Amino acid sequence: MTEMNIEDILNPETPNEENDDIIPFVEDLINSLKNNKNPTTKEIQESYVKIKNIYKIQPSKSEIRNTYENHFKHIQIPNSLKRWMIKKIMRSESGVLVVTIVTKPGANVKFSCPHKCSYCPTETDLSGNPTQPKSYISTEPAMLRALQYDFDIRGQIQNRLEAYLSMGNINGKTKYKKKIEVIVSGGTWDVLPIEYREQVIKEIYWTFNTFEYKIPRGPKSIEEEIIENEKSTYGVIGLTIETRPDYIKKETIRQYLDWGITRVQIGVQHFDDEILKIIKRGCSLEHTKAAIRLLKMVGLKVVVHLMPDLPGSSKEKDIWMFQEAIQNPDLQFDDVKIYPCAVIKSASEDRLVKSDISKWYDEGKYKPYSENNIQDLIDVCTYYKENINPWVRIERLIRDIPAHSIETGYKKMSNLRQIIQTIFKKENKKCHCIRCMEIKDQVHLAKNAKLVVYKYPASQGIEYHISIEAETKYWTWKYIWFLFKQQLFRLFNKKIWYGGDRKNRIGVFGFLRLRIDPTPGGGFVKEIEGAALIRELHVYGQSIDVGDNNEKSSQHKGYGQWMVKTAEEITKQNGLKKVAIIAGVGAREYYINKCGYLKEGTYTIKNII
Repeated sequence: MTEMNIEDILNPETPNEENDDIIPFVEDLINSLKNNKNPTTKEIQESYVKIKNIYKIQPSKSEIRNTYENHFKHIQIPNSLKRWMIKKIMRSESGVLVVTIVTKPGANVKFSCPHKCSYCPTETDLSGNPTQPKSYISTEPAMLRALQYDFDIRGQIQNRLEAYLSMGNINGKTKYKKKIEVIVSGGTWDVLPIEYREQVIKEIYWTFNTFEYKIPRGPKSIEEEIIENEKSTYGVIGLTIETRPDYIKKETIRQYLDWGITRVQIGVQHFDDEILKIIKRGCSLEHTKAAIRLLKMVGLKVVVHLMPDLPGSSKEKDIWMFQEAIQNPDLQFDDVKIYPCAVIKSASEDRLVKSDISKWYDEGKYKPYSENNIQDLIDVCTYYKENINPWVRIERLIRDIPAHSIETGYKKMSNLRQIIQTIFKKENKKCHCIRCMEIKDQVHLAKNAKLVVYKYPASQGIEYHISIEAETKYWTWKYIWFLFKQQLFRLFNKKIWYGGDRKNRIGVFGFLRLRIDPTPGGGFVKEIEGAALIRELHVYGQSIDVGDNNEKSSQHKGYGQWMVKTAEEITKQNGLKKVAIIAGVGAREYYINKCGYLKEGTYTIKNII
């Protein structure tokens, strides 16, 4: 019996047999740790190895977890042991479970991005037929899953849910609502035929709505599937698509809202228009600014892709790019994916990968500056991580491409993020991005939790980033001065919010993004006119089902309602009487039942007179 790696590909037919020796194995494992209230991962692993050598078997974590739940659930075990039993625990420590699907490629030009960006790889078979969506290659993990199911949307989702169930990230024995975030990859969403886009959206909701059905039913209309998902066990609380800045228009945004899309990734790549011309991007910095403005005025969340080391760039130009991301009010996105430029090569004899920069590299016209000195690229990324605004989350710091598929670029260091983290640890530096600050399993820090509000200008409006954080120093002079001012200003019935202590912050339990926009809805979304916009609410910690009350998780402790109430108070201070929340379809019930909001169009809205 061996530990099976099902992170990338799981065969749902894999048997889950319970060997007779597993029961005493698990009992001995529990007993070996019964006197340790909080064993470390190392201590648990050492006990596991000792018992493995005694019984001469090697049960997987999922087998150990199933045996515990079937035979020993009456025994109280340390929370760290429960967490150890869950494979890939980090997948659920961000508070939701992510399911990525990939749209299909096609020989028909309608299925392909019409632009010819120089850095973008195109993979084909030997006859020239696309084997992947443009810009993707078949060795990426998400592509492997998509290929296994021939890009079938329903098959990809079911595969991922089966994997989460097997690894213990989802508790399939409860009927509480599961919180799912869906990311639709596959290139520029808006160039796909409208009929195919409608099919993808319908199949997403249909699959989650019927995942537990013993007798499957056929799909309903998009509108019916969306309404059903509001109460479904597998609730889609977030839906992300990717597109180009110049494709963000009022009519496409209206469509996003109708389909329950809550987050939009835009391929910005760089802020320097000269570099954008060199790489034949076909759009400019002004397109990016306009796109962010349009998305934010209706409450959508914004993710941008940035690419250091592009043709025509340099260390200095890339540092300038990140300075703009930090300081420019028109470029205040929410999340970012940083993809250093790389030249991709074919990974198999029956596949061809072509791009302009591959040809330029062979001709000596392009050479990444990181090839001469990788430290330059590390310095660029380190600069951003050290100075990043605390309301931004770095989703990725390198693309998930295996080193053997890279011909040149960042010295083929596919673990660049880990290298930078090691440097930070060695030099006692800290990244303040939301991802690095996530509380994860450090629930014991809750006693130090305080509500923090960061206020900043963004895209012609004002944003309030409301965050619940833990700090190492609890009575700094800054905080004492804040308390004094708060008491003083109560005489004028105006609350002063604590701006946080960047130096001493050590963890984020959750956050809320509130926007005061000069023209909410932009004249084309009537239901949110005159409203403050809650664009995102997220509580971190081990993902637990809605309705569950796990004391070892920071979820369902009232943090969300606390931040919503704070947002309502700030809304009143700004002279507004209405709050609108753009919520994923599966999250709407929370705001209706817990926060007193009412559904209006695709939003949940509350009058706060």
